[in-house]
Amino acid sequence: MTQNTVSKFLAATVLQKEGLKQKQLQRYIITVSRDCGCSGQSIVRQLVDELNNVSPPGKGDWRYVSKEILDESARRLKLKPGKVTRLLNAQDKNLFEEMLLGLSSENYPSDIKIKKTIKSVIEAVANEGNVVILGRGGVAVLGDHKDSLHIKLTAPRAWRIEQMMIDNDISEEKARKAVEESDKDRQSLKSFYAGRDIQLTDYDMVLNVSTLTQDQVVEAIKSAVRVKVKS
Repeated sequence: MTQNTVSKFLAATVLQKEGLKQKQLQRYIITVSRDCGCSGQSIVRQLVDELNNVSPPGKGDWRYVSKEILDESARRLKLKPGKVTRLLNAQDKNLFEEMLLGLSSENYPSDIKIKKTIKSVIEAVANEGNVVILGRGGVAVLGDHKDSLHIKLTAPRAWRIEQMMIDNDISEEKARKAVEESDKDRQSLKSFYAGRDIQLTDYDMVLNVSTLTQDQVVEAIKSAVRVKVKS
């Protein structure tokens, strides 16, 4: 994602039919955090589609970003996108052995530099407005942003483990380990950005995806947008 691509996130009007003025949503941001096992992509896609469906044609289309943040961070760090993820999550044993033993000719950035680069990309995207940011510690980076709504998707751990088993066709043991490691990594990233542990009270809305349908989740977020923007 280039700087020109980032600039496309600038938008003008959303929810005009709901009685909201253009200036109210021109630079609005929604962050969606989700616990491991709680799929978020299909939810944010539907959310963005529905927000855009009530916008005047050609005016202020909403976008959602997630992977694009890593792609742009990789470009700035002069790395391949896949290596940013591997370095960030510390999941590739061979890669780190190469780094420690000096076997690789590549000059890898530090963990802190990677995280700070991702933070700067998130801030750049947020500054353009009218964007839904999925994951990447968005709530911790943009928690103090004036025009923002922060959503968390969660579910009981047993339910999330079962979803991981189904979605990835893996054993219960592997699914449980994946959930535990992912929860720890995500919390660590948010704590790094916020300088403290992120609490449920940092979110405007927490939604249990094990008891709500996707349509209900999307409608709840849209309702929160209407209420918060008008306040």
